Amino acid sequence: MADRRTDFEREAAKIDSAHHRGVAGRLIPFDGDLGLLIGGGDASLTTMDALLNSGLKPANYCEIGGNPSMWKVKELTRLILRQPRVSKLAVIMNVVSNTRVDLVARGVVKGVLECVSECA
Repeated sequence: MADRRTDFEREAAKIDSAHHRGVAGRLIPFDGDLGLLIGGGDASLTTMDALLNSGLKPANYCEIGGNPSMWKVKELTRLILRQPRVSKLAVIMNVVSNTRVDLVARGVVKGVLECVSECA
């Protein structure tokens, strides 16, 4: 059976499979300008519905959970920010979760900083 995923989705799957900890590779592209990293579970779908209902235009759906490594979050952040239409990034996490939000925050900051230095 042919692989019907986009290059974007395949790259996210590579990032996820490169390290055993956490889930950080469910990345689906859309045609908006708002990059998303959302804490997993039902809250991610509810968040996506709220964003769409408020008129925002997501560039992707990206669910993370299970305590992904800082490296995974950094690489996903870079991947999302490198998409041509993305002009901003929203990181939305649950406060009741087994995912360490401090590691997510560090990964996001590192990913943003690397993208900024690549563009400079």
